[in-house]
Amino acid sequence: MRPLFFISLFIISLSAKSQSQDFKTLDKYFEILAENDKFMGSVAIQRDSTILFEKAIGQRDIDNNLDTNINTVFRLGSISKMFTATMIFQMVEEGNIGLNTTLAEYFPLIQNAEDITIGQMLRHESGLFDFTTDVKYTSYMFTEKTRDDLISIIRRGEPAFAPRERADYCNTNFLLLSYIIEDVDKRPYSESLMARITSKMNAPSIALGKDAVTENNEALSYIYLGDFWQGAGETNMSIPMGAGAIVANAKDVNTFITALLNTEHLITEASREQMIKTVGERYAHGIFKLPMEDVVAYGHGGSIDGFRTRTAYLPEQNIAITILSNGLNYDMTEIANITLDASMGKEITLPLFADIDLSLEQLTMYPGIYHSTDIPLEITITTKDDRVVLQASGQQAFSLDTESETTFSLLALGLEIEFTEKNNGKYTTFVLRQAGGSYTFNRKE
Repeated sequence: MRPLFFISLFIISLSAKSQSQDFKTLDKYFEILAENDKFMGSVAIQRDSTILFEKAIGQRDIDNNLDTNINTVFRLGSISKMFTATMIFQMVEEGNIGLNTTLAEYFPLIQNAEDITIGQMLRHESGLFDFTTDVKYTSYMFTEKTRDDLISIIRRGEPAFAPRERADYCNTNFLLLSYIIEDVDKRPYSESLMARITSKMNAPSIALGKDAVTENNEALSYIYLGDFWQGAGETNMSIPMGAGAIVANAKDVNTFITALLNTEHLITEASREQMIKTVGERYAHGIFKLPMEDVVAYGHGGSIDGFRTRTAYLPEQNIAITILSNGLNYDMTEIANITLDASMGKEITLPLFADIDLSLEQLTMYPGIYHSTDIPLEITITTKDDRVVLQASGQQAFSLDTESETTFSLLALGLEIEFTEKNNGKYTTFVLRQAGGSYTFNRKE
């Protein structure tokens, strides 16, 4: 998983026939998520300019006790790519650039630049090195970087594949497209965004982000560490640019995606048809065709710091849906499923978060020091307040969620441990699963 702009899609099954929307139940659904520390953020559903549903829950600044509201501004992460792609298509219409223009016209020293086109970059077919996979990325992601700094990082990296060999998601494509927009317009990306998109719609919150000022109704983000929300830090927005640095509130994102896909306020119908034309089943041009049954939808998702975001537009229903989270301790796909089902008039089921209580006798079975021959890591397991607590050597301790007597998890870290073997009333072995890896740990004698 990439550290910033992990893209995930709405994976849902929807009926094309809609009944009256059950927004009262949807409102209760988000209340339940909030009560159980599963979600903080803002949700908006609208048709044209009519708000069908909006909800804000949680806080934008926990330390200062500032609540989120429907106008709170969030970092969008990779939803930003749709804005960048829109501006590129505007420039194509103006005759200032072409989809077949090569990267070499702007950055001739980048590997394979003469064989990479603007269109390929929009479709993630370039094979460029993704700067977010740089081994040193996490050491500088919170500090300001110049264009020259980031170009140097890109040039040092090895291309992932030859241009057009395949399509593979890459943030470098849209970082470089941001710089190309600046070069064509001869002004900062932020000014192009304001002139080309924000000023053309009633969506004033859309802007290139900076450090969040919570007093100005801008949200900080958080990760849930078992029993509390911890600040996630702030990526310096000089780094992602048009690949992930745009901010907005949920209503304005809906206004944008509706204008993009249902009007000619931003681009022409011909450009829109080109933009949503897919390569295979996944990649269009800065936008995705979302995998739904019976319903056509387009959109994007995003992830930056502790923010997780989704937006989708259903052209046949003329419905736009945006979910912006600054604190997530639940499956975002499940939240998207429920929100979309409610918007289509489908019956939704409220979740139950029943606590699994471990007895005092059970709690004595886990504690100990465990080591692994798979990875050079030692883990100490303890208990606190009826919870199992995990602490890796040299790291912070985390309270785990109890899934069963043998299985415990921490969604914020994508971590699960399963105790598998027991001897004399104590567990001796557990398997840790994280980021696709599986590692066996044994109790030290």
